[in-house]
Amino acid sequence: MNTKYLPNEPVNIILLNFNGSTDTIECINSIMLSDYDNIEITIVDNNSSTHDFNILSQYINDSFRNLYVYEFTDLNFHLTKKIGFSNLETRINLIRSNQNLGFANANNLGIDFGLKRFHNFYFILNNDTIILKDTISGLMNFISQNPSYHALIPQIRYYNQRDIIWNCGGFLKFYGKCDYLFPNKCIDNIQFQKIYDVDFVTGCALLINYNKTGKFSNKYFFGEEDFDFSIKQKRNNSKMACLMSSLVFHKVNSTIDKSNSNNISRFYYYYLCRLLNFKLNFTGINRTFLFSLLIAKVIKDSFIIYNLNPYKCLKNIRYLFSTIAQTDLIDENIFLLYLNNYKWK
Repeated sequence: MNTKYLPNEPVNIILLNFNGSTDTIECINSIMLSDYDNIEITIVDNNSSTHDFNILSQYINDSFRNLYVYEFTDLNFHLTKKIGFSNLETRINLIRSNQNLGFANANNLGIDFGLKRFHNFYFILNNDTIILKDTISGLMNFISQNPSYHALIPQIRYYNQRDIIWNCGGFLKFYGKCDYLFPNKCIDNIQFQKIYDVDFVTGCALLINYNKTGKFSNKYFFGEEDFDFSIKQKRNNSKMACLMSSLVFHKVNSTIDKSNSNNISRFYYYYLCRLLNFKLNFTGINRTFLFSLLIAKVIKDSFIIYNLNPYKCLKNIRYLFSTIAQTDLIDENIFLLYLNNYKWK
């Protein structure tokens, strides 16, 4: 059971950086300790500040000897620097985008680059995580011996509470919700199985067999892409699972915390993404049913959590639906509009 995957099957690890060079560097360093020796790291910088990007690129330049730097402009990858002293060392691709592509599109960009390298397995990994020595080898060992599984996630725990589970995937319900597996549970109180079949997987740490799963939807800027991905995999009868022996530690919300958003902004943005998900993935009576449940949930939370008066609540809901009626795509402009909208109250 400890046999590694065939060495001609590389794993391309995709990291996104947006003004988070400190987190990204820590994540890279944990990856470099991996005992899976056929990995390649692709970092997509989402148009970070020049200062942040220079910190990241300088660190990689000083620390590694198999580095390729690209600029992504005009829908093409332009090689700007190559430091290929040793092909025996892990190759790092640093791609600088000239715009913030968001989560789904930037990861898709990393996959597109990997496809040019003839890769099929991708480990989508948040930059605000660290992995253990056997995290990747555990995932690859399992998927190599169980090819009926097309996507895997590790057990994800909190970075600052190493014995508390953040995410192990979960189960999609007919009413548009996900029941998570062991959320916020202490590992000392759980008797684990080795593997849990799930039909929801988080994009925080996700190993995919691209030929079976495809990429994320490009309709979401930040958030909801993993929910959409999971719905599509479930419909396609793709088997997905959480491998409990493979571990990742996540700082949780460090990316979105870089915005100026407040809690109520996040609340309405979350439901904007969920509305779009229902609009794109359901039709007829199913969509009407899910929209109705969502409206009830928004009203309840607006009253109970945010103490909004009925007029303000209805005005906000009308704004949500007017946005959805006008678009099938959440781009950076809509993301920033919602996250920085202080008029919700």
